Amino acid sequence: MDRFRWEEEKEQRRAEYLKRHAQMARLFEEDRLAFERERKRLLDDFFNGIEDEDRRRRLRALQTSFEERMRHAGSEHNRFVLAQTFFWDHFHKIWHPGIQRMNTLLKALAGKIAALSDPP
Repeated sequence: MDRFRWEEEKEQRRAEYLKRHAQMARLFEEDRLAFERERKRLLDDFFNGIEDEDRRRRLRALQTSFEERMRHAGSEHNRFVLAQTFFWDHFHKIWHPGIQRMNTLLKALAGKIAALSDPP
């Protein structure tokens, strides 16, 4: 796909996402039950599009766990703080160690490549 076409499609996707967001925001304000039905439908569409059965199962379990915790948060502010806590906890336990492992592997690989390219 050429760059121009990708940029054009990117703008189209952005416009579609903004339109969807506006619709969902309106539904949230006007009809919470309809909003919740649509949110669940969108999540189901997303999960059903995942071919790997194990990944689909793990993501559904993660979503269910997140929703259950949020349901018991008590207030809008508590839900916000809880979501931040989940994010940073996941970052420090999963993403950051993964990034560090990748960095270590890349440094080792760069060292091997440099050693191979050095004249004897």
